[in-house]
Amino acid sequence: MSSLTKRIITAVVLLIGVGSALYALPASTARYVLGAFVFIGVWEWSGFFARHSPSIRALYTLMMFGAGLLPLVTGASPGAGDPIIYIAVGWWLVVLCWLVFNSVAINSWGCALAGLLCLQPAWLSLARLMNMGEGVPLLLWFIGIVAAADIGAYFTGRRFGQRKLAPRVSPGKTWEGLGGGLLCAILVAVLGASWLNISLVVFAAVGAAVAGFSIVGDLTVSAFKRYAGLKDSGRLLPGHGGVMDRIDGMVAALPVFVVTLLLTGVLDA
Repeated sequence: MSSLTKRIITAVVLLIGVGSALYALPASTARYVLGAFVFIGVWEWSGFFARHSPSIRALYTLMMFGAGLLPLVTGASPGAGDPIIYIAVGWWLVVLCWLVFNSVAINSWGCALAGLLCLQPAWLSLARLMNMGEGVPLLLWFIGIVAAADIGAYFTGRRFGQRKLAPRVSPGKTWEGLGGGLLCAILVAVLGASWLNISLVVFAAVGAAVAGFSIVGDLTVSAFKRYAGLKDSGRLLPGHGGVMDRIDGMVAALPVFVVTLLLTGVLDA
């Protein structure tokens, strides 16, 4: 079975499984199920800087897990994490500049801190969406936008790709693939906006922003994998690698998506 076939089968199984869980389970339970994916990603991230030290990896994962549960255990309001989500958008803009200029060297401490700054806001953004009545369709819409960007970039890049996007980080990505990914993401964003009866023009731009930041997330994880000497973050998902390989774009795009929903009033502030 080819790698592409495995990739497609795994993606379909994940989509059906996650979609069924989101609609079948109470929102409070579904939030924890989704959070489990994030914290499997945390464990994998710890392998970027402590691959040969299971005790450090376990401690890092437990600390991140505890920080993620704290707002739920203390009964914090749904919007308590909003400032962190807003700050995360700024953080990802800084990461974009780092990727463009590649002016900061990676070390173990920086890698551990980056995991916190990347994954904790993603978890808060996920919980924010799931606290709303329309959280499930909004989340599925978001996943559809990111998936469209990924698929569009993959096939457009394979067919037309000539100019490398970030050869030092991810040699396979091209500017042509980026363009194809953006177009596919905008299409899915507009279709979703029409379905949810919200502004088409605004969410065409949102589709482009979500796709763009998802690529930043993808390149960021690629940079840390390259630092660690790893091809994939794990082996849990056939055809994809690890969970972090599958959600790398989502962790960057989720805060952008949630901030847009807050600013446009789709989510209550």
